[in-house]
Amino acid sequence: MAIEFYKGFDTYVIYGEETSYGAGASPAAGNKIGKVTNVSLNMNNNMIRSQSMGDGRNATSSVAGPFDVSGTLDFDVDDFTFMQYAIGTIQGSGTAADPYELVELDNIGYDATNIPTIALEFGSEGDATDDVTTVSGVVLSGLTLTANAGETLKGSCDWIGKVPTASTSLESYTPSTNAPFVFQQGTVDISGDSFQCTSFSWTLSNNIQTYRNLGDRFIAQPTTGLRRYDFSITFRFKYDDTGGVMSGTELRDIFFGASNTPTTGGALTAKNVSLDISEGAASGDRVVAIDLEDCFINDWTQPMPLEGGVFEITVNGYGHKGLTDSGDLVPIRWYTVA
Repeated sequence: MAIEFYKGFDTYVIYGEETSYGAGASPAAGNKIGKVTNVSLNMNNNMIRSQSMGDGRNATSSVAGPFDVSGTLDFDVDDFTFMQYAIGTIQGSGTAADPYELVELDNIGYDATNIPTIALEFGSEGDATDDVTTVSGVVLSGLTLTANAGETLKGSCDWIGKVPTASTSLESYTPSTNAPFVFQQGTVDISGDSFQCTSFSWTLSNNIQTYRNLGDRFIAQPTTGLRRYDFSITFRFKYDDTGGVMSGTELRDIFFGASNTPTTGGALTAKNVSLDISEGAASGDRVVAIDLEDCFINDWTQPMPLEGGVFEITVNGYGHKGLTDSGDLVPIRWYTVA
């Protein structure tokens, strides 16, 4: 009798782009998501129990209900290509003059103006028998990027799929050799002023809408809902009147919408908020800009404990869109120094 266990360090995650919804794809070993650290694959038969009057206390029959498949991916970010399926499409050549850009698109579809679905493949190597699950009809419902002091840049996404298929045929997978981006390479910029912080997170919510057609257990092609960008910044509270630097007290005035006290009403002044990452200026170094336009701070949390040193403030806000660039809205762009 053979017994084999499947383990995370022997598991890969790759993807392939579909040409029609749920048609599947051929996930390629080169289509990597990043340095994946955690995966959840959730499947539900939504079984329906039935019984009639006179059958007694116990259920007497069961039938299969709507089938659901969804999950999450957590990874260290070493590339941004996969994120196009949460945002829209990718353009550019990856140079300083023509960086790669992830451009906002609005609808799910299969031409140049729409966001295609993908197939996700999870492959686990066994001793003699491998295990592979490929999920077709996958859309990314949410994406989060987090930069914390002393850590790599973290990515996570939520996804919804149509149909899983199990097999034993692994792809010939080679791990990524790219280094992940790290916090000390990043700076936060607020409308041209640098801002020192200890943590920054950026979240995109697609608010995906799903439905089913009569006679089909599986979801039909989903539709996008309202696009929402949110961010959170944690920083050490200080006064700093250095030119080109925004201090915590200046940020408080932006939050208030007026000097020293909240505005009595009306619109506040919008700002642009960016997380800029640069490995340097040498050949092969990578440069990244994660940009939101028309940003506002919604809430301010300021604990003031007796112990613990300098106050640490957390603010949460949102942006209306990615940065405007020649008619496109671009929340993420990057290139490699030649």
